[in-house]
Amino acid sequence: MLQDLLVTGFEWDAGNWPKCAKHGLSREEIEAVFATTPFVAPARTVTPETRYAAIGRTPSGQHAFIVFTLRSTGSGTLIRPFRPATCTPRRCSTMKASKALKPLPVFATDQEADDFVDQADLTEYEFSQFAPARFEFKAKTANISMRVPQDLLDAVKQRAAREGMPYQRFIRQTLEHVLAAKDKKAS
Repeated sequence: MLQDLLVTGFEWDAGNWPKCAKHGLSREEIEAVFATTPFVAPARTVTPETRYAAIGRTPSGQHAFIVFTLRSTGSGTLIRPFRPATCTPRRCSTMKASKALKPLPVFATDQEADDFVDQADLTEYEFSQFAPARFEFKAKTANISMRVPQDLLDAVKQRAAREGMPYQRFIRQTLEHVLAAKDKKAS
């Protein structure tokens, strides 16, 4: 399972962007899904390259389902999105406990995955194998040192442990969220 994976960015080109664009999500929206903590599971494919499926939210709060792969390059690992789809209210409606859920199908080709994303009602499928995945995008090159009360540090460490991440990452993400919220409020 993917978790706490360091990636250097996204791979966009004439091979994947036109296919992604036709599904109504912008590059910024697709990239934002990965900047949060999407739920990710290996996609059931028989393609030579491992595919993954991610479910997350766009900045506007809309659910998105994205099939992607990871590509290693000389400069690091890139996320290469394929087949994004927004989840319509019909696709995201609450699943009833009595409803028998289907396993995600095995896709023999990218076209089959594309057709699935276009047509499937996702409420009919089992997603219990999905787990949260964190993607780190920027190299951390600057250091800071600060003094804080021990009880504050202990509380931060406990909260980070509950969130399932190292406490220094928790501090950095908290700072990033506060600054993003202030930027959003200012605009």
